[in-house]
Amino acid sequence: MDIMNSICLTPEQLETGLVNGTIDKLELEKLLTNNIHENENTDTLVQFFQQYIPGNRSMDEFIEKIRQYNSAQICGLVWNANVIAYRCKTCSISPCMSICSQCFQNGNHEGHNYNMFKSQAGGACDCGDSSVMHEFGFCRFHGENRPKTSMVPRELICCAELLIPHLLRAFIRALRMSNVSGDIVTEQKLLEILNQLSNGGSAIQVYMTNTLTDIRLYEEFITDPSMIRLYHYEYLIAECSTLPVTFFVESLMNDSASNSLLPFDTSLRTMLDEIMMWCVTANLPEDLVRFLLSLLPDFNFKLLFTETFLRFYGVIAQSLIDESLSDSSEIPSRLVHISVQLFSSNIIAEYAMKKCHLIEVILSCIWRMFVPSIDQDKQDDDVDDDENILKVHPLALISESNVGMVLDVEHRLIVKNVYWPLLSDFVNILSQEKIAFTIMENQKYFNLWLRFLTLFQGMNVNERILTQHVEYEPQAYMYAFTIELEISAAAMWCFVGHLKPNYSSEKLIYVIKQIIDSINDWMQSLNFDYNRMDDWKLTFHLPLHRYLSVFAYNAIYQYNIDASLFLPANDLNSLLNLMFYPLRTICGYYEVLSNIWLRNGQQVTIQAKTYAKSAFSSSMHDADLFLLQLLSCYIEPNVFMENLLTRFHVFSWLFHSATKSSLDSTQRIAMLESALITLCAIVGFQPNIAARETKQIRAEIITTLAIADRLYSEVEENVPDPSPLSANRKEIEIILEQVCFMFPL
Repeated sequence: MDIMNSICLTPEQLETGLVNGTIDKLELEKLLTNNIHENENTDTLVQFFQQYIPGNRSMDEFIEKIRQYNSAQICGLVWNANVIAYRCKTCSISPCMSICSQCFQNGNHEGHNYNMFKSQAGGACDCGDSSVMHEFGFCRFHGENRPKTSMVPRELICCAELLIPHLLRAFIRALRMSNVSGDIVTEQKLLEILNQLSNGGSAIQVYMTNTLTDIRLYEEFITDPSMIRLYHYEYLIAECSTLPVTFFVESLMNDSASNSLLPFDTSLRTMLDEIMMWCVTANLPEDLVRFLLSLLPDFNFKLLFTETFLRFYGVIAQSLIDESLSDSSEIPSRLVHISVQLFSSNIIAEYAMKKCHLIEVILSCIWRMFVPSIDQDKQDDDVDDDENILKVHPLALISESNVGMVLDVEHRLIVKNVYWPLLSDFVNILSQEKIAFTIMENQKYFNLWLRFLTLFQGMNVNERILTQHVEYEPQAYMYAFTIELEISAAAMWCFVGHLKPNYSSEKLIYVIKQIIDSINDWMQSLNFDYNRMDDWKLTFHLPLHRYLSVFAYNAIYQYNIDASLFLPANDLNSLLNLMFYPLRTICGYYEVLSNIWLRNGQQVTIQAKTYAKSAFSSSMHDADLFLLQLLSCYIEPNVFMENLLTRFHVFSWLFHSATKSSLDSTQRIAMLESALITLCAIVGFQPNIAARETKQIRAEIITTLAIADRLYSEVEENVPDPSPLSANRKEIEIILEQVCFMFPL
């Protein structure tokens, strides 16, 4: 199409007519029909919008002028990977807070604890957002005290106001067509114009956000016969029919008693909904994600965007699984790029929890990623075992009843960290205190999370080799430790980190009882029999026991709760059952150090050392040891000692039992020494599994400074804190003011 033949009104005439109200409606309709509605030519479409949106000026001049009227309270500058940004721990409320270099330079962070970093997955500037950072960290151009701007002149904005809805319709048509033809040239060139306009700031963004969220406007767009024909509505219908369906976990929804599965709502009500649908089906293209995120400084749009994002969250989760078959995928980093901008704000996160089923959506997607393979097995006996992410538990005793399942840590979803963005979002929302307490105190939420942790309970089981040395040393143990630290432990420390002195003791006791019930259910699924368990199977992964240990420790030492209120104190068998696996793991740790597992290769030695390494010990070894300390207080001493020495393979040697040990004399001596070390630890060891104890942090800081002068960052690094909420450890600054002198470099 020749653009000169199709254009009747010039940009100058259009601007003048709109300002004065003298525009000829027939001429205007002809202009729009010839150049937009009936025009699918890439070059002429782009040329038309570039010429007419600015009115009587160039696009660059228009953007420069319109930016002078930017009145956004929040910066919202969006960047991709490998961009330098700043994070100030003094100013932050959320640990995910970040600001662009310009806002950092225009603010006052002198004497603050900040760092400069290269973004790995992209981000957006939070300057001006009081739900993410404190107001004293805002630069002078953002926040409530920002400079006030005047109204945008009518002659500057009138053409853009008219044409932006048409630009967005043309962009949607390009998305529909590119999905069928695979040609994304038109889509990309129109997207460049949208990003260029969005860079003009709030004065132009408001017209985009209003158009994207206008329900009536979209209804007219998809019901008008001419629009249906000209904008290829049939392509949209075809795509909607193939959209994957994600169902909520039945136990999470209030109407689950009907036994009917409730699907995620992926209906389309606005242009934003449709663009989001094309965005997720196209695997979150970077430029489109950046455009949508650039509009988030508009608070009302951010709320609606959050709602739309969560409605299509299940489609994204399914895309993650599908993309795991390819060599690499950009979806995880782009998903986190979006979700961090939304859920780091306590206002947005709490709104999403109340209005958008935030908790149900994320928990359902996490659960569906791991569990459907069980249902699939029941429906199809020919399913390849390699496709199942769950397998029969190696610790289970053979039985005809239901046998427990455990995660296969060598499955591609684990090896490729496909689960990471979903669990990252879950841990991110747990940083919000209100959401964390809602999950803890709501039985259906917390029970589902415990059921999920059960899938990791006892994963990566090692079996002792007694014949020839193992030929191939598997590397799966790395994935198992990563899972426990990044999924189980990260969430656990978030839960515990929110516990305050005024938290209800009754609620905490109920939480611990739920954990104990989950452990009992897991052991029952294994058909656990204390006297029949294999002494030469070893796992270092017991997330449920560690939840019990850490919650119990904080209940006892922070709330003075009597452990008999949640432990089965009068049931010896139950206490011994709770003690079995933590004791077996600690015993296995010393077996490895005593060279009893030598034929299993170096990998089992690395597992044992990782188990007690400082980065893991608080969440693993220390938690296991405290659980032994706690249970030993309620088990009769002779019974406890017999069980401990039996597990360490020295009871028969010391007391001439009829049962003979399979260890040689050197190994027996090493295990006896290990048993005595464990006894000493049970009697005198102080575990580091409390949530930010001020007294302990104070002692650590004094010890660190007693050796030599330290930089602030060095002090912070040397203070052990397993919690991912450590970015807000303001008590460090208070303690430093009390115990040392600060001086500039």
